[in-house]
Amino acid sequence: MSTQLLNINETKNLADDRPMASTVFETEQLGAKQICFKPGQSLAPHHTEATAFFLVREGSGEITIGDQKYDVKEGEVVPAPALVDHGITNTGTEPLVLLLVQTPNPFFCC
Repeated sequence: MSTQLLNINETKNLADDRPMASTVFETEQLGAKQICFKPGQSLAPHHTEATAFFLVREGSGEITIGDQKYDVKEGEVVPAPALVDHGITNTGTEPLVLLLVQTPNPFFCC
């Protein structure tokens, strides 16, 4: 694996109809995605086999982990255990931008 400098701001994308995820870094062991939500957009509760954390880079919103709801803002981190449902909603008036880091990477393929 070669090392390279990445600018995470270049992966920031917003769409009118759904949250947008962009791959920041990917190996079989580790995956990092930037997920962008317009106000009111959400990602329904779901789970993966990966342990993860969400870092709020911009905006504010609500992250649900299992039965717990967290009101989050820029700079905060929320861990998400493997096999526990998690969901996200932008409850703010500005875009919500999250960095999602997962291990092992559930999206790695071939």
